[in-house]
Amino acid sequence: MFAEFFKDDFVYRADLTAFPDREHTFLVRAQDIEGNTQETSMKFNIDSTLPILTLSNSQGQPIPEGSFTNTYKLTAQTQDMFSGLDTVKLFNPNGAELPQTKTFDGATTLQSLEFSLDGLLDGIYKVQAQDKSKNVQTVNFVLDTTPPNLAGSFNDPNINIEASDSGSGITLIQIKDASGAIINETTLAGPPSANFSLSVASLADGDYQVVAIDRIGN
Repeated sequence: MFAEFFKDDFVYRADLTAFPDREHTFLVRAQDIEGNTQETSMKFNIDSTLPILTLSNSQGQPIPEGSFTNTYKLTAQTQDMFSGLDTVKLFNPNGAELPQTKTFDGATTLQSLEFSLDGLLDGIYKVQAQDKSKNVQTVNFVLDTTPPNLAGSFNDPNINIEASDSGSGITLIQIKDASGAIINETTLAGPPSANFSLSVASLADGDYQVVAIDRIGN
């Protein structure tokens, strides 16, 4: 990182790479061949530190970088203790800024703010916090509000189940009785599709329901 300081016809280029983030003073003392001297100084700040930015869902659970969520409300907590916050923005999967930008006047205290995800299409979204020095911190997340696709066919004494989920992937297949009690449950590692057969020969006559659940609970 370099900076140039100008004073009349004098230009000085300084390497500031090793300087810590804080306020500094640049002091110039000039002397001519007659021994006359003149001194001038200026203060400047170095800020190469990114803002702090964390996300959580409507239940207060953290949303780490790159993770899936089906929340309708996103909470962002952000702070920049050096130059202060400038803006926090939300971008859609096409990279377009959504009209929910929050603007700050260089605030250095911890800020908590909300973004509405209600009605937005599934995809990869980005929250971006920028400070007054234009340092940028970004957290990406995947919005997945679509339940898995599920189809079944009966081949006595088995039921054939086909499930798919293009978002976070399938983690549970359940069979429930008429009261809603789970009588069979298969745990999966989150594949985009699953096909298998279950024997229902031991089940009593009655109504049953097959349920597919993805990684985030759709």
